[in-house]
Amino acid sequence: MHELTLAKNIVATVSQSLEGIKDVKRVKSIKLKVGRIHVLSVDALDFCFKLMSKGTPLEGAELEVQEVPLTARCERCDEEFELDGYLFVCPRCGSPEIKVIRGEELLIESFEIVKEDEDGD
Repeated sequence: MHELTLAKNIVATVSQSLEGIKDVKRVKSIKLKVGRIHVLSVDALDFCFKLMSKGTPLEGAELEVQEVPLTARCERCDEEFELDGYLFVCPRCGSPEIKVIRGEELLIESFEIVKEDEDGD
């Protein structure tokens, strides 16, 4: 289950980023960009994140996952298109000479924190 590894890495990365920020009470939300090629179960990731973040400032944070479509460009005719499934051929000219240009992302785009002296969420 790669969702568990991903959740562990999110907790570690955000926790490390928090080290330089003073008076952090908790993390409110984390925005992720995940390319479709990763075949990610958002529900499984959320479950694993809740387990991995327990007892940390990330506990209770909301994961906001933006799926990035798998997009390619044909090297022969320069057509740009979304890949549906895993048929890696150009729909215009039929060439298998394509390059994936989006949809492989797996990154933490941002996170929102609440500081000790702040009241609200």
